[in-house]
Amino acid sequence: MRTISLLVMLLFCIVTLSGCLLKGKDIVEGSGTITYINLEGGFYGIVADDGEHYVPINLPSEFEVDGLRVKFKGKK
Repeated sequence: MRTISLLVMLLFCIVTLSGCLLKGKDIVEGSGTITYINLEGGFYGIVADDGEHYVPINLPSEFEVDGLRVKFKGKK
């Protein structure tokens, strides 16, 4: 019985630790260019300098400028 309790506690610690290590992996940041995409009514996206494409949610209107250079940080 004690062995099972120890295994359960060990498993809990491993799961908790792995969650802490992976927590920051949902954050993205970098530099890029705001780009207007004329598709299905149009929207603004970010083309990052590393080639990744992002579609920001709730982008403030002052950033809705095609060609605007930006630094960004957000959650996937």
